[in-house]
Amino acid sequence: MIMNNKFFNIDQDFIKILESSYDGIYITDGGANTLYVNEAYENMTGIKREELIGYNMKDLIKNKLYDSSGSLLVLQTKDKVSLRQKVVKSNKEILITSTPVFHEEEIIYIVTNVRDISDLSSLQKRLKKFEILSKEYEEALKLMKDQMYGLINSNDIRSENMIRLTEKILKLAKIDVPLMLGGETGVGKTYFAKYIHMNSQRKDKEFISLNCGAIPKTLIETELFGYVQGAYTGASNKGKAGIFELANSSTIFLDEIAEFDLDMQVKLLKVLEEGEVRRVGSDKSIKVDFRLITASNKDLKQMVKEGKFREDLYYRISAFPIIIPPLRERKEDILQIILYFLGIFNEKYKMNKHFTYSALKELKSYSWPGNIRELKNIIEQSLILSNDNEIKFIIWNEKEDVKLYPNKSIEKNDGYIENIEKLIVEEGYSLKEVTEKIQKDLIKKILKKEKKQKIVAKILKVDEATISRKIKDA
Repeated sequence: MIMNNKFFNIDQDFIKILESSYDGIYITDGGANTLYVNEAYENMTGIKREELIGYNMKDLIKNKLYDSSGSLLVLQTKDKVSLRQKVVKSNKEILITSTPVFHEEEIIYIVTNVRDISDLSSLQKRLKKFEILSKEYEEALKLMKDQMYGLINSNDIRSENMIRLTEKILKLAKIDVPLMLGGETGVGKTYFAKYIHMNSQRKDKEFISLNCGAIPKTLIETELFGYVQGAYTGASNKGKAGIFELANSSTIFLDEIAEFDLDMQVKLLKVLEEGEVRRVGSDKSIKVDFRLITASNKDLKQMVKEGKFREDLYYRISAFPIIIPPLRERKEDILQIILYFLGIFNEKYKMNKHFTYSALKELKSYSWPGNIRELKNIIEQSLILSNDNEIKFIIWNEKEDVKLYPNKSIEKNDGYIENIEKLIVEEGYSLKEVTEKIQKDLIKKILKKEKKQKIVAKILKVDEATISRKIKDA
């Protein structure tokens, strides 16, 4: 196993040490003749030591066992070298580092440490694939934020109901069926409609949106169907394409569809069934292909029962309803939405403002009856009207500028302490009476805003029975 060499003298204990090495070890003499190969090297390369020991590296390369030799390079350079070596026989790739051992100025041994990098190459390929997927994921997140003002950014979602809703929306977005969005005023139905469009097969076309309640009933037909030259007094000489034409091959979002009268409902149903429109004043039909998304704050099913909305149209557009939860039911998402709108308005107004912790806590605890729209407006008002970069007060309306105390402890707020002192010293209240009065006044104030005792109890961290009793005693 070991060639005779005047310098090479190795005992059995040292052989055991070399054999226990995780790395492969390959030792040649100063002429590149193989002296020793450990077991790890055999396992790594698939070549038995009997095929190597006693052979010169030049012969092993000539016989196509390897494509290169670290030992031969060391003899040329008189220095340590590292390289990737291909084991031709087993088609393995290994990383070798060959180090010369000198006796005076003569190289007497070359010790080569060997590591298998086949697994590393596989890992690099997997890493590259992960980087590509990661980039696609980041782009998807950016698109989501751009289209949704951060309302359903998967990084920002905390509430379970929004996670489930987003999963449902992504499934339905890819299937070309009519969708109906429901939910309270201000929950962001337009943003969700845009998000559906941007995740659909029609995303390369322009998203078309129309608020049916904002168009006078006398103009709604021409707005939807368009008109030809001379169709009516005051019409453009060139005529005009309607919303249905503009949405061809794209998505059209009809918000407040409950505002359509029965006559317009019949015309919309005909378009959906026949896939064609006719401009006002024209006798020619135009083929159209669009995806319809509708929304309404009203209960369309109840309107059907009352005869105010056509049943056939209702079932045509409501096969896949999507109910968007109000903000009060997903308070876990409020903070990220606040921060997003804050970023939007800071950029818009060239500002650099932020809310204090107390202000953020106040915003998060509010019930937001106006939902996203109200939150957006309050953030914009507070940012514009605040005097400092640190927004300590929430601007709720024109009459009540300050809704919470500055970001200081109550003990340091002299005005607050003075008011308590006045109640005790000048008006004769006891400390217990003052405490009761503060509690009742605070409950009344919060109840006026939140409307429900249950919510007030949650904010003040007390039982609902306590709130009821305090109100009764007031």
